[in-house]
Amino acid sequence: MTSEHKISLGLADIKTVIFACDSCSGRIAFGPDKVKAPPDRCPSGHAWNWNKNTGYNSTDSPFRGFLSALAKLRDPLCETGFHILLEIDEKP
Repeated sequence: MTSEHKISLGLADIKTVIFACDSCSGRIAFGPDKVKAPPDRCPSGHAWNWNKNTGYNSTDSPFRGFLSALAKLRDPLCETGFHILLEIDEKP
């Protein structure tokens, strides 16, 4: 018999947004209310072309939109009558 575990977390549970480099696995971490856009480079200097490779310019980038929305949705004054939970699979 197999068992399945799910973990639900809310936006307020997000303590850190981490950007990890695909080339070297280097990481840069920010508090979710502090980051406005992904960095342009990893700690080792590999270029991150987040505003070029998606077909969007930097002002309408889905990455920038996600980070902006995350900060706004975590605002305690943003009362909607509901809240968002994120469910992830627990790693074995």
